[in-house]
Amino acid sequence: MASDSLYTRYFMFSYEHLKKIQELADKNGNKNPQLGKVMVAGNYKRYTFMTRDPESYSQRYGDARVIISGDIRKIRYTEPY
Repeated sequence: MASDSLYTRYFMFSYEHLKKIQELADKNGNKNPQLGKVMVAGNYKRYTFMTRDPESYSQRYGDARVIISGDIRKIRYTEPY
């Protein structure tokens, strides 16, 4: 049987990362970059990164926070595009 940690994901949000995403999108001619969305308490919230290791993301972006974490098989989300 697989370990539960294999399926654990952290959906993170950072304004610093969002700013970088928007800057890159502007350079590429895309004025409206689509972030990922994750269902939290019946509402979709935006996220900038999904990871197994929230510490490494928090070290890179100091304002990062966890939106939701849990088993990826049970969380409703959409990928960014």
